[in-house]
Amino acid sequence: MLFSVDYLFLQVSVDEALVSDAQNCGNMLAAVAPFAIERGLVKAMDDEIRLAAGPKMNLGDVTDKTVPKMTMVSAPMQGGAIGTRTFVPHRYHASIGVFGAVSVATACLLEGSVAADPAVVPMGNPKALQIEHPLGETTIIAELADDDARGIG
Repeated sequence: MLFSVDYLFLQVSVDEALVSDAQNCGNMLAAVAPFAIERGLVKAMDDEIRLAAGPKMNLGDVTDKTVPKMTMVSAPMQGGAIGTRTFVPHRYHASIGVFGAVSVATACLLEGSVAADPAVVPMGNPKALQIEHPLGETTIIAELADDDARGIG
């Protein structure tokens, strides 16, 4: 499901009587969608997608289960490898579970995955990937068989 959220960003000057819409704020822009979801302004996910994904993931009928969990990823905001927001039906998790963090870290290392582009992957092996979530971060240590695996210096 796709959705659009229209918003107006205004910047208030602290040293003169001025309110401007001339520029945007990247931090605010990154917060708009999670805020809209948390406040119920838009649905986080279509339950039909979750129900269809369950059997395809060999989870069976997930109608009364809290799986599969969906995770939204974004560029990191606090110096980590990637930002996350994890959702279960009808709510979000303020933190990320270990399995979720390992899954996101793995996706960061897989070329072509949705997490690979926004991820900031460190050089070296093993790699310490800080998975950011609203309550802080969870660090996952990944040791790769290929010493030349992707990373930035």
